Amino acid sequence: KMFARQLALVVALMAVLAGSIIATTPVQLRDLLPSEYLKDENAGLLLAPVTGVVPTEEGAPPSVTAAPPDWMQKVKTLVIDYILIYGIEHHFGKDMRVIAFPLGGGDREESFADWIGLPVLPTLLGYTITALVLFGWVRQFRQDGLTLLNLFGAVYLATLFLWVWDDPRLLYPIQPQIHFGFLLGIEALVGLIATRARLNSRAWIAGIAIALIAIAAFKDTQIEDSRLHTGDIRARTTWLAQNASPSAIVLTEAAEIDYLYSERKTITYPAIGSSAQLEGFLLTRKIDYVIVAPFIHWQARYKPEYSNAARQYRAWADELAARQRATLVHASEPELIRVYQIKR
Repeated sequence: KMFARQLALVVALMAVLAGSIIATTPVQLRDLLPSEYLKDENAGLLLAPVTGVVPTEEGAPPSVTAAPPDWMQKVKTLVIDYILIYGIEHHFGKDMRVIAFPLGGGDREESFADWIGLPVLPTLLGYTITALVLFGWVRQFRQDGLTLLNLFGAVYLATLFLWVWDDPRLLYPIQPQIHFGFLLGIEALVGLIATRARLNSRAWIAGIAIALIAIAAFKDTQIEDSRLHTGDIRARTTWLAQNASPSAIVLTEAAEIDYLYSERKTITYPAIGSSAQLEGFLLTRKIDYVIVAPFIHWQARYKPEYSNAARQYRAWADELAARQRATLVHASEPELIRVYQIKR
């Protein structure tokens, strides 16, 4: 009964908050509903068994399957391949560890694992840490019963399996539950070992907890410049910001980022198959410039590299330039940044 009352209170407060926003601002109910998710690449991947269109992780134009699979194959692809296998591999094998444990997980660990002849060591550590977190949650549930705290953690984590790209930051909303579950799992493990070895389990658990907090606090002081991992994303549009008309329209792979730094309207690369189709798209949308630049993603050490889409668009843009339908107005070869101006 207590849980039901708490849940009803949360729902009522959410309704009051949403109603207040709708009543006092231009925001409408449709703006609060996640309808845009259906247009996202994540939803596209989940709908791939039905539509036959498979979006790519690197941002390349989607590929179309040769023939739609039968109904059973659709279910297998969606549930087993995309949700279970991909979700377990990334959320359980990688992301959970990054949030729960403040050590390792980088190039040095992989090098050490290769040196000792155990390349699967990082993966084993990832699943082991996740197992401790989940076991801690089970202990918490057995002790406290169903509460809003553990219900939210479980529902949120399950929902992430419908968000198929791996990204540890998606676990930030349940970071306190992850840390608490990890400590509960460690407590059970240390207690088992201490009982057999006749050790003071409380002292060991307290020492481990203090060590984890100290390590996490120390690592927080070692935050590196993000440009060491992503490159200087402002450099993509420096030339445009200084030389292009404020009303210019730009075709780019990273539309949101380039819009932010160039202060020009941007359009994302469309899914097309030839330079002729690209030329038609550019003329129809009245696009003034095309940016070809490295794919933006987090790397241990930044090395500029194109995605498949950017590599293809560079080839098509070069074809347009060869036919004098476009002009290469800016090129920075070390950074792999090229800007083409379209002739209309």
